Amino acid sequence: MSKLWSVYVIQTDKNFIKSNKNKYLNEVVFTKAVYVGITSKTVEERFLAHKGEVKGLRGLKKKYGKPITILDEFTKKGFKNRFEANDYERYLWNKLKNDPKYTTVQKKAPTERGRKKYIDFY
Repeated sequence: MSKLWSVYVIQTDKNFIKSNKNKYLNEVVFTKAVYVGITSKTVEERFLAHKGEVKGLRGLKKKYGKPITILDEFTKKGFKNRFEANDYERYLWNKLKNDPKYTTVQKKAPTERGRKKYIDFY
């Protein structure tokens, strides 16, 4: 049986403040910093790896902040290959990037090694 892939979102401790202040109420809007990724492991195992608790799997880059929690409402499992998972990962990254409640820690849409063509233009 071939392995299945999952897309997940992790909230990090990176602090972001949206630069758009509410001009009338002088409010500063805080957003959740999120990292979007794919894995062929379980999402929980990948989360522990990002925290540096699993040997042999790389942790989250320091510039993205420390992982706090998995945002289960965005987890989607059962992709048949990494390219299908990467398509959804890019879609979800763009959706969260444009949501005022979230800030993606990745500045560019996630890419997959060895892949040259994408179905989007993010």
